[in-house]
Amino acid sequence: MKKTTESPYTRFTTITKRDGSVVPFQLKKITRAVEKSMHATKHGTAIDALLVAQKVEEKLVDECAQCPSVEHIQDVVEQTLMESNFHDVAKAYILYRNEYALLRKRNIFKKRVHLKPFEYPELIEYVDAVRHSYWIHTEFNYTSDIQDFKVRVTESERNALKNAMLAIAQIEVNVKTFYGYYFTFYFNMATSLLETLTL
Repeated sequence: MKKTTESPYTRFTTITKRDGSVVPFQLKKITRAVEKSMHATKHGTAIDALLVAQKVEEKLVDECAQCPSVEHIQDVVEQTLMESNFHDVAKAYILYRNEYALLRKRNIFKKRVHLKPFEYPELIEYVDAVRHSYWIHTEFNYTSDIQDFKVRVTESERNALKNAMLAIAQIEVNVKTFYGYYFTFYFNMATSLLETLTL
């Protein structure tokens, strides 16, 4: 009888990847991952891997999962391996997951030829934070904060807050002065260069 890696009773057809995209569910990918762990431990066969994958699928169906995430599926794989007495395979699978998790981590020092903005969510968060960093009284109500400052903090805490805000303000002044200096310097240099070229 020919074995198959696809199940006829699957109630869900898609899964959610780590980047949020939705892709078709493929039982063979679970089977392949389990089989690799079994091969590494020399414990289990291709049929065993298929049976484990099918049990994982059954559990997901029982959970009424409509579009399970990759992480959740992998958690269920680990649980199923432990329940199937493939403890050494479960350990190998966990190590396999951790290895790929490390590979997925972004390396900010790695040279990239083609930059992908979605790989740098911190940059998007930073830009958004900068755009909303200049609060004015018409955009934000400071009344409760002022009241808390006057009533709910001690004198020493008020002094600490004042000193911190003064320090931040001084840093902002220094940064703006620094960039203002460089703007003036390069503007004057460009002006002189243009005057030289027009002589």
